[in-house]
Amino acid sequence: MAGWLELVICCGAFRGFVILAGMITELHDFVRFRLALGRDSHRGILNQCERHEGDSDSDSDSDDVAATVTKEFESYMEDQSTWPDVLDSDRFLRAFGDLNATGIVALADFSCCLSCGTSEIGEVVPDGRERRGYVFAHRQDMENAVAGAGCDLAFGSFGDGESAAGIGEAVVAALRGHGFDPGWSGDPAERVHVPLTWRRIRATSPVSSAAPKAAFRSYGLRTESSSSTPRTPSGAPSVAATSPWPRPRG
Repeated sequence: MAGWLELVICCGAFRGFVILAGMITELHDFVRFRLALGRDSHRGILNQCERHEGDSDSDSDSDDVAATVTKEFESYMEDQSTWPDVLDSDRFLRAFGDLNATGIVALADFSCCLSCGTSEIGEVVPDGRERRGYVFAHRQDMENAVAGAGCDLAFGSFGDGESAAGIGEAVVAALRGHGFDPGWSGDPAERVHVPLTWRRIRATSPVSSAAPKAAFRSYGLRTESSSSTPRTPSGAPSVAATSPWPRPRG
């Protein structure tokens, strides 16, 4: 398909560089989204753009793509110098870290849509571990959050141990504990809305090829250790090795 627009026909086929119709239609917008999302290095974003460029009928060459990515990266770095030390996304990920520590699988940017995310969330539960429930924001939710429209969260329970409403209450309480004022009616059929603008602080220059773990501010969310008990950013003991970011597939 020509240009930078791909219409997603099958959500289950979502991988890597996929642009949702009506949301991201140009290279500049795609790069800005990936920068704010906070999961890719400069090289990672460039590689995604170049792969798509090779599959499209666009007249842009690799030098144009590289120049655009670098320019957007540098502009982002300049903008972030005016931001506060603690961003909405920092508090959001800390809340998700706390939820993971209490047995609720909490993931940001998980799957492409609500339907796929709900059907796939059980697959990420670590082997041999019991989980009360889950909460996640999918890719379309993250696009809204980057645009400043807030983030809607899907949640539910695993099995009969706890009600979906109970999981929703725990999610709302964790978010409030980190300074948010989430909107939720109490109906488990409705999602929790979190007013926020999503953006991440970058710690590397545009020429760095560092992986996301090194390229962005890290809170040490969950690495198992035999010598010490993993803890959440707020200091609570962790009962899981689950990060608020889903593991890469493949």
